[in-house]
Parts: sequence; structure tokens; C-alpha cells
Amino acid sequence: GKQRLQCSWKSLETEFAVQTQVWDSLTVAASADSSQELSAMFATAAGPEEQRQQLKADLNEVLRSYQDDPRGAIAMLKPLLRASPASQDAPVNILNQPTQKA
Repeated sequence: GKQRLQCSWKSLETEFAVQTQVWDSLTVAASADSSQELSAMFATAAGPEEQRQQLKADLNEVLRSYQDDPRGAIAMLKPLLRASPASQDAPVNILNQPTQKA
């Protein structure tokens, strides 16, 4: 019960840290690449900057709150996962699959 829930939160925290590193790498690659086509591909894969920053802030808030209220944090997390699918602005889902599963 409680042990499994704590393990799940730690898994999400770890996967989200990796996701953040991926976003950072894609952003650097997009700005460093001289090929416009590759830059556009990296930028598209990273998703819109504003959306990434908002999602980072929201998920960090959820991760901070799970310590005090793990079940309440789940309620905060659900809308974020529903809000992250691909949209017209971001034709790819900006959360990777392992982060969503965690």
C-alpha cells in the first residue's frame, strides 16, 4: 500500500528528471544545429517552450506536495497528464512514455 505508493512517486520523480534533461538537450540541439530542418525537428520534439515551462512548474509542485499528501497529489497530477497530449502547437506529446507510465 503505502510503500508501493512512495515507490511510484519516486519513480515519477526520477523519470521526470530524465524528461527535463531530454527537453534541455533538445533545446540545445535545436539552437546549435546549423541545419534549419534538423533545428525545426528538435524544436518540435521538445514542444513549445511555454508549455514545457508550465508543465515543469506544475509537476514540480505535485512532486513537492506528494510528501505531505500523496493521494491529494494524485488528484493534482491527473489533469496534467490529460493536458499533455499532442496538440496543434505541439504535434508530439511532450511527456515521454516512461514519465507518463510512472
